[in-house]
Amino acid sequence: MAVAGDGTAVYIFGGMKVVEGRLAFVNTLSKYDPETQLFSELPTTGVNIPYPRINATLTYIPAHPQTASEPCLFLFGGFAYPNTYLNDAYIFSLHSRVWRRLEVTGKAPDAREHHTTVFWASADGKRRWLVVYGGMTVDAAGPDRPKRLGDVAVLDIDSATWIYPEIGGTIPPGRSKHSAVVCGDRMVVYGGQEQQSVPNGVMQRPSDVHILDLDKLCWEALQPVGDDSPSAPPRADHGAALIGNRLYITSGIAPTQGWDGTPSRSPQLLDDMWHLELGPPASPGPLYIDRQTQPRHALCITWGGTTTTPGTTYTVSIRRRTQEMDEWNVVYEGAERRCVVEGVHSGDGSKWEVGPEEEYGVRVEAKVWPATGYESKAVVEGVAYVCLGGKGRCLRLSNHLWPGERLPYLSSCN
Repeated sequence: MAVAGDGTAVYIFGGMKVVEGRLAFVNTLSKYDPETQLFSELPTTGVNIPYPRINATLTYIPAHPQTASEPCLFLFGGFAYPNTYLNDAYIFSLHSRVWRRLEVTGKAPDAREHHTTVFWASADGKRRWLVVYGGMTVDAAGPDRPKRLGDVAVLDIDSATWIYPEIGGTIPPGRSKHSAVVCGDRMVVYGGQEQQSVPNGVMQRPSDVHILDLDKLCWEALQPVGDDSPSAPPRADHGAALIGNRLYITSGIAPTQGWDGTPSRSPQLLDDMWHLELGPPASPGPLYIDRQTQPRHALCITWGGTTTTPGTTYTVSIRRRTQEMDEWNVVYEGAERRCVVEGVHSGDGSKWEVGPEEEYGVRVEAKVWPATGYESKAVVEGVAYVCLGGKGRCLRLSNHLWPGERLPYLSSCN
């Protein structure tokens, strides 16, 4: 089956189900609502409803703000009964709920299944692409020898044209049953099945990560940071999702070995989950600080917006205006985005309480999980200097310095 999400719901097309006691390919489109946790089959119309199929891709295309186009789903490729690889393309309007066969110019990609298709838009909005990568098709040597593809085909959405850009860098081996997500301008490819076969007919299932820069059109292999970071087991047919800058990998099938150490034809079913940090965590700001006077003087510190990345923890430090720039005192560590500070135990063993008129610097650091998964050790710091000498609330919208001071470091968050 093919799956896509628009941020509020999940859409599922095709696949197989039991019909009159036998497995059959289907061409139904279903919707899953995470709020109600219910599935529903969408009534669809149109004279060009796609053929029943498996192993296609379904990709969400957001509405274009300049052309007022509707949000829609893009269906490409797959495998149809009895033994047919497909390279047809369909569009489903989420507003009118109508299927239509997409008429495009340019040579269509080779027919394939087990490929990936991602949506990408350039920062200036002038390029809106659907990027088809990899997959599996029939080999000229015989129908029982599937060929793994390593090509990149781009459908320019606004001109409805297939293009094949020249791509630099080290091109990864062809693969199928992999995953691909878009993080900024990068298409991140993980795992899958490489090459046609290895000795004994056992497929290779790598755990490598490759990055295609869609703006610069260049491949590069990603090397996770940290010598003590374990690697996720090789796999194919897995699930992948991007939340913020964190890529989650779950389940799939992995290669196994026989009693003599040779590769086995029987794959292992996985039920684990790993994550890979593709960049720094989200900024901890904006930072809000209230002065509390009852029952004791205290600083009420809150930070962040309405969303956060799961697994992010925070460290809050403060210092007096009269302290040196590097004399920060940690007052909170945890996942909550609020703390109340009445006093501080300094590093020299002394203790001081929050005063009614004194000025303080406040620093909040956002950190990702420690290296217990497949990740890099990205850390970003948001810095705010807040004067509490007056009345009312102090709101931090950007970094502010006392006269003559410099930031010890700049935030690298996006």
